[in-house]
Amino acid sequence: RSRQYVLTPTYPMLLSCRKQPSHEEGEIFHIPCIAGGDWPHVFSSHGLSRTYKSAPMSSQTARAAPQALLRGRPRICCNRRQLAVTAESQQGCWRVVLVSILICAAAAGSYKQLAFLANVRNDVGKSPIQGPLSMRKRTTRLRDPYTGFPRPPPVEADFALDIFQRTFPEARTPEHLLIQRWENIAQVFGGTEAANQLIQAEPYILKNWRNTARNAFHFLSMHLGPKVARQAVFETPWLLTRLGKKIKSTMPALLNVVGSKKNLQALITKYPSLCHVPLGCFYIAMPNMIAVTGNSDAAMEVAGEAMDRVAASPYTSLVPECYPTLIAIFGGLKEAHEAIDREPLLLKWFGEQFLGKLATLRQLLGIEGAQQALRKAPYMLLHEDQRKSKKFKLAFEAIERLFGTEGTRRLIAERPELLTLGSKLPRALGFAERWKYGGSRELVRDDFDQILKRTGLLDHLRWETKQRPRHGFWTPSMGRKPRPFHGPWSEKTNPLGQGGPARGPWDDLDEDPVDADPSVVEAELVSSTPERNKSTV
Repeated sequence: RSRQYVLTPTYPMLLSCRKQPSHEEGEIFHIPCIAGGDWPHVFSSHGLSRTYKSAPMSSQTARAAPQALLRGRPRICCNRRQLAVTAESQQGCWRVVLVSILICAAAAGSYKQLAFLANVRNDVGKSPIQGPLSMRKRTTRLRDPYTGFPRPPPVEADFALDIFQRTFPEARTPEHLLIQRWENIAQVFGGTEAANQLIQAEPYILKNWRNTARNAFHFLSMHLGPKVARQAVFETPWLLTRLGKKIKSTMPALLNVVGSKKNLQALITKYPSLCHVPLGCFYIAMPNMIAVTGNSDAAMEVAGEAMDRVAASPYTSLVPECYPTLIAIFGGLKEAHEAIDREPLLLKWFGEQFLGKLATLRQLLGIEGAQQALRKAPYMLLHEDQRKSKKFKLAFEAIERLFGTEGTRRLIAERPELLTLGSKLPRALGFAERWKYGGSRELVRDDFDQILKRTGLLDHLRWETKQRPRHGFWTPSMGRKPRPFHGPWSEKTNPLGQGGPARGPWDDLDEDPVDADPSVVEAELVSSTPERNKSTV
């Protein structure tokens, strides 16, 4: 494998680069170049340390430069604004390659030398993929920590190694490193059975460095106590993959929000991703609060109770970065905690990520209407890799076409989850109006709820309002991530193609039975074929 480093000069250039396998670490190899005009003094790159040199260029080198550009096929991507330099390394973990680029100037007859250090990581250089335990030759690189002599792999570790290999068959981690990580876990939790139980539940633990599980459990025990931390880890072993320094700083901030260690245990057990959240304080979040409330006095009035609560806490005065912004959005400490209890993943994001969705809702519903809608549906603030502001606008315009602006605001105040339907709602309503109701907008307005039921959007609202994560917490040991569920009447699920006319499910519900005529008697069919008379002779 190779890493590409993108260099963006001021003028367009052509670049040719090929590294031979015989190049050693630190060797200087030259890359002929042709530059249109003078070489710029500003050369931006990412992660590269560069130095500039100047040297004379002979006429032979100048004549050979254009030919070198035509001979080889460099692994490079060139356009008017970008140059991608590919540096390939030999098998190994990290290598430092000193590259010297010769820039030829056709008019000036001189060249400059650009030297930079490129850190190249090659994952292919690790040991090959291991075969099954029953077939491969066992490792001899396992050493005794005291004598330094080779020692055989422990038999108890074979169960964990087999589970790890079945879950990650493409892993190239050497066997002796996996055994050392397994022994470290067994030492922390007091036995091989506990280590095998944790790895059976979450094999990804062995993919981390040796002290990752130890450090994570240490800081969990520091804030929850050893007994509670052990219960939390065995209930959710994914916690052992979190970084210890992140847990150390995040736990006090979460305790300032949830209030007790019992609540914290329940929170991180169900949402282990909250062990890594951006941190802040009310002072840092004051610009976001002013943007929501309008002025500093209103921000201090809304956040006063929460600030006193955090100041009285025995822990450091840190909170999740978005916590003050959520208090300003929901209008108080109590309302914000109700929203957090409904959707704890709100604490995972930055406060700035809520402002765009809030501005759209205020534009559509007004300040009070947006606040009331968010209190009923706080999941609308979650960042889910969706263009939620556009979804809100499309759904609002579709309802506004039927009920008007004021009627739509009243309907959204009662049922804010309708805004989460996005483009599915106008597609379904347009199909119903054109093909089922003869173009009558009034009939569509009268049968609005029936149309939602016929098109399956009413059932889809249960998915939209489901608590996140809706597929459950995902870890790499589960395989591929679940695909996004688009629902009926989406462009992605259109049977005529994504760009075709809007089509989707339509259920012709049975109408209410008409009152039967009392003079008519219902008959029951016994048999469809007449029975033959049987006679005896």
